[in-house]
Formats: sequence, C-alpha cells, structure tokens
Amino acid sequence: MLNKSNTISRHQSSLSHRSSLVARCSGHGSRATSHGNLVVVFGPCTTLAKHVLSTRWAGQKNLLLVARDKKEAKQLGSSFPAAEILACWLPQREWNLPEVYGCITVLLCAFSVIHPVTPDWSLHCEATRRDIEILAYVLAKFRGQVIKLVFISSVLALAPRPQRSYYVGFKCLAEAMITGLLTNQERAFLSVLYPGRLVSQKSLLSPLSFFHTTYRRFAQRLVRIADSCPPKPHREIVGLDARILLALQAFRLLIRTVLG
Repeated sequence: MLNKSNTISRHQSSLSHRSSLVARCSGHGSRATSHGNLVVVFGPCTTLAKHVLSTRWAGQKNLLLVARDKKEAKQLGSSFPAAEILACWLPQREWNLPEVYGCITVLLCAFSVIHPVTPDWSLHCEATRRDIEILAYVLAKFRGQVIKLVFISSVLALAPRPQRSYYVGFKCLAEAMITGLLTNQERAFLSVLYPGRLVSQKSLLSPLSFFHTTYRRFAQRLVRIADSCPPKPHREIVGLDARILLALQAFRLLIRTVLG
C-alpha cells in the first residue's frame, strides 16, 4: 500500500512539473513586470551562448531564451530556472513576452542556418523565416525602447569560399534581413561580429589553435559590446585567423587586379 502511495505521489509530481513547464513556455504562467534590463538570446543552447549565460553580467539581467522545440525548452528550463522561455513552435498569439522597462539586448548567437552539413533549401528557408518572424515580434513588442542587437556572423561572409557558399549565402541574407527590420526602429542599434574559428581552449598539441579565439574570450567581447553605453552600430572582425584570412584575400585580389 505504501509503495502504491509513493508511486501515485511521484506521478502527480511529474505531472505538476510538466504542467509548470508548459505554462512557462506558452506564456500562461505568472510574469512579473520588471524595471531591469532584458537579454533575449537566440540559440541559447549553443556553446557560445552557454559561455555568455554563465557570466556575472547575464546573471544580473532578466533573460528571455528562444527555444526552437520542446526538448530544447525542457533543457533550458532545467539549466536556467529563473529565465523566461519563448516557445517559438507555438502559435504567435500564445507568445507572451515579459513587460520590461529598460534596455533590451538581443544576442543572435544562432540565427538562420548554422553550419549545415547537407543543403536543404526548404528546411533552411523555413528556419530563416521563423527566426526573422520571432525577431520582428520582439522588435515590435519593445518599439520605442533602446534595443541593442548583436548578430554573430562569420568572417567567411566577408571572404567567401566556394565550398562554403551555401552557408555564407544564408549568413549574408540573415544580416540583410535583420538590417531591413531596423529601418523604422530609431532606437535600435545593430552590431555585427565576424569571428574566425572558435575553440574551447588553446593547446600546444594543436598549434593552430593559438590563431583562433576561445569561446570564453569571445563571450567576454560580446558582453562588452552588449553593455556599451551609449549604444551605437558596430562591426568588428574577431580573431587573428580572421584577419589573416582577409589579408590573404585582399592580397589575392590585388595580384589579380595587377596581373589581370
């Protein structure tokens, strides 16, 4: 009898946890009005975003994490219990953003296509449309407030390679569409970072890693840009490898121009 009671209790507890998660994700849970700053994160499960979210800076902000599916939402709910979760698979009428009266920072850590292994035009167009739709909704919600957006692009967008043209094309498209959304947003400021390769750590066993940028250092750079005051549009090439790549690209173009 005791075992049966314990089983029922655990089952009720599980149902309660699931109901709480669904309520939080769908926007039907309680939401407090805050006078602090809000940080919206696209791609919160990426390695870069995890480094940003582990900083003291992020711990002092109200967080809104964009979850692409139920599995991601559950993972984020466990890792960041104090954060709000935007469940983008739900109908837009069920999206309910927190009321925040402060500066809005939008970190686009993963936006549109992310290193596709196999090109899938319909799938990736849908992913891009979805992300743009969510971003447009966020911008409309906080229209009139100061909004700082940081888009993580790639140095390949400035020096494309034929074998990465599909990925680079979506990066350029995403940047252009984001810029278009800000046309009528007078108090919105876009920063774009073009990093080279990001690594977890540098090691003597991999000498080339010293030309790359660690996730931790890049996250710190991201936080400094997001926290800059007064806000202003900003574009930056990040990483020694990125600079070398662009220098080589410029040199090749110079040679072609001179030699014909």
